[in-house]
Amino acid sequence: MTQKKHLSKRLLNKKYTMKAKAFKHNFFTKNIYTMTSLENFMAKEEFEHLKKYKKRSDMRDVLVDTTNVAHTKAHVYAIDEVLRDEKGKVRYERMKKTETQLKLADKMADSYIKDAKKSLKSELSKEDEFESELLMKAYAGVTRAELRRIAADAKEKFTLEEFEKTYKPKFMETIKETLKGAVASHLREEHIEDIIKYTGIDKHGVDYARVRLPEAIRYLDTYHEIGTVPPKSIPEEHKKKGKVIKGEFGKKKDDDEEDESLSEAA
Repeated sequence: MTQKKHLSKRLLNKKYTMKAKAFKHNFFTKNIYTMTSLENFMAKEEFEHLKKYKKRSDMRDVLVDTTNVAHTKAHVYAIDEVLRDEKGKVRYERMKKTETQLKLADKMADSYIKDAKKSLKSELSKEDEFESELLMKAYAGVTRAELRRIAADAKEKFTLEEFEKTYKPKFMETIKETLKGAVASHLREEHIEDIIKYTGIDKHGVDYARVRLPEAIRYLDTYHEIGTVPPKSIPEEHKKKGKVIKGEFGKKKDDDEEDESLSEAA
């Protein structure tokens, strides 16, 4: 009986030990999972404004590509409508006439406005000239009046090749600059630290207090483009041992400067 009693006690202790281990495992596993989920949620919330920037950047790239094609399309459309003869040959010499210059510029403008309304989902009427001009400027980076001036100045030299080489790049640069500001309009100085952490350049010694917002956005663009920020592209003045940028973003001082300040105060 004594032997059976000891055996029963050992089995009972073993059973409770196993239950205790199982409870401990489940408790920590559950809490670790909860903590991880919480951390992921906080990380997601923390960088939500940066994800918004990425989404806007992707939309910008699509719009830039679309507008790039729209420029070529508008010029080709105008050439087909105004400069082709009865045999289908393109006659650039017709551009010597003022009337032809105006027609070609107007055909290009009509093409831009049509594409702009479709791309930007605008319901402006054709009769609303002022609003249409604003829409075309926002979409194509040029107005009807500017097209008329360009056509008048270039005359027969306003060829498709010359348009692609000289004029379209200027229009596209205007568009890119406009969209650049729109994409980053929600970012503020207080987001610089998040950008530094998000891009991982804090590991290279970058101090967010030494970086201005436009510079931080350039880091962000580089990170989105190639998936990293090359350490060699980081200037020394952005690092903790570098010189602090003066101005509203220079929030930290070097140790030597702090010592000098304290000495003067004393």
